[in-house]
Amino acid sequence: MSTLFLNTLIFKKQLDAHEKCQSELFQTVKELGASGIEVRREYFFENGLLEDMARCGEQAKKFGLHVFYSVPEKLFVNGKVSDRLETYFREGAVLNAENIKLNIGEPPKLNSETVRIIEDLMQTYPIQLTIENDQTEENGRLNFVSATLEGLCALDSPIGYTFDLGNWLWQGADPVDAAKKVGRFTTIFHLKDVSKKNGPQTELLGEGAIDWVSALSICPTGIPVVIEYPIESLAALRKEITKVRDVLTKQKEGARVMSEVITIGEPMIMFVADTKGELKDVQHFTRYIAGAEVNVSVGVSRLNHSVSLISQVGDDPFGAYIRLFLNKEGIDTGLVSVNNCYPTGFQLKSKTEVEDPEVVYFRKGSAASKLDKIAIDNIDFSGAKILHLTGIFPALSAETFNATLRLIEKARENNLLITFDPNLRPTLWKNEETMKARINQLAGLCDVVLPGFREGKRLTGRTTKEKVADFYLNNGAKTVIIKLGNTGAYCKRLKPDGSVAETVVSAFHVDHVVDTVGAGDGFAVGIVTGLLESLPDAELLERGNAIGAIQVQHISDNEGLPNREHLAAFIKQTALKTVNAKDQSDNALKAI
Repeated sequence: MSTLFLNTLIFKKQLDAHEKCQSELFQTVKELGASGIEVRREYFFENGLLEDMARCGEQAKKFGLHVFYSVPEKLFVNGKVSDRLETYFREGAVLNAENIKLNIGEPPKLNSETVRIIEDLMQTYPIQLTIENDQTEENGRLNFVSATLEGLCALDSPIGYTFDLGNWLWQGADPVDAAKKVGRFTTIFHLKDVSKKNGPQTELLGEGAIDWVSALSICPTGIPVVIEYPIESLAALRKEITKVRDVLTKQKEGARVMSEVITIGEPMIMFVADTKGELKDVQHFTRYIAGAEVNVSVGVSRLNHSVSLISQVGDDPFGAYIRLFLNKEGIDTGLVSVNNCYPTGFQLKSKTEVEDPEVVYFRKGSAASKLDKIAIDNIDFSGAKILHLTGIFPALSAETFNATLRLIEKARENNLLITFDPNLRPTLWKNEETMKARINQLAGLCDVVLPGFREGKRLTGRTTKEKVADFYLNNGAKTVIIKLGNTGAYCKRLKPDGSVAETVVSAFHVDHVVDTVGAGDGFAVGIVTGLLESLPDAELLERGNAIGAIQVQHISDNEGLPNREHLAAFIKQTALKTVNAKDQSDNALKAI
């Protein structure tokens, strides 16, 4: 559920009259039941109360409030990152702020170097940065804001976006239409109502011209909602807070349509070595997002299917960045909770082109590993069609294994098709025997099982693809699709009349393999989306092979996942491998 913040502009009358300074508002905000406070830079500097910054930082700790920092300055000045940006970050650090908001300004032609400068500051302090549509012609036009956000998204920028609901009226734009166009980028929602009488001016909710409930429902669920307009009395403020809470509660409990695909897993920050060699010798890394279920979610979303990820992240910069990434990829984060007791997991990955990379995980005791079956009980599965699982999440802890079992039970109650990719992570299990028993137990509860051939042999003790498939069909699965690595894929399916159908499809030719990690997840994307579209088995395997082949040509686990146009072009333009009898032998097959 969204967290409620109060912006200190609410108390404009007292601040303008110097009856209060911002640090004296923290106790009131806490007593009103808000989760956080957004302080404004102008009230420190224009009122000559710069020393009040440090007091705000102290009050934040005392009352356990999250702090956002509103800076009415430009991020980009004359086409360059503002020379004062680091100053604002230093001030944010004094405030114990988690987010700094600036106006867009005059951005350059955005490139990775521009993003890197900003990202370095965010990692140094660390504080999230967002940009806002303000009331000016320069920064408030919808097409300009949209183009800027699209450009940042294309660069995988970590910069967030504050959607200011009322500011659109100053540029003659409809706030609901604006939400439809740029709402998906939103990481913070600034709430206000505005009247058009005598020119735009803020009003209490429901007394202006904005359909704020509809606009809020368009933006991602779970984001912070900030009340940001002057309110004359505490009694009126309490009524406004009640209005907002009632809407947020109804949105949580109401007729929320679930995505077509549901998955559960652990998103992690992944640091990939910039140079080849052993991880112990690497000095510089590039940050990405990892996690098998995240990879599948990204791929499903890019093929224009809706997907919800169930997970839990820490209340830390890694967790904030993950939620930002998921929102930008169009993945529903309404079921991604934030835990302030446990951290977000991360991993290190070596750079190599000749073999599987070295990967080291830092996920023990992570927030995701503490997600239990209680979190599953309140999920509404209405409208969902497929539950996709892997063997990774249930391996994290006893809690996550039981949560997975409960999720399967709920999916069965709601008639979802269940797909399962074993995705073995032996280091997460107590021992080999436990891993085999638990993975095979889960596979037997699912409809479609997606092992790699090497995985299948390890889990079942069978030595041919046909016998591996038979093991799972006899154990409860209805379809088994086996990844045959660089030669293709094999499907064995039970038909309604009790007979079986077998299909083999060759792999696509790939000139240059960059990184094989994530290829299996890409294959799963093809299968899951193909099942949604009722593709015949041959086309199902073709799509899985194609996405896996595209993904191995990229260093990140998910950056290469295609949209529909890219996928169609690849299938049309790329030759299939010619597989001879020797290559078809099971001993020659290499699992993904």
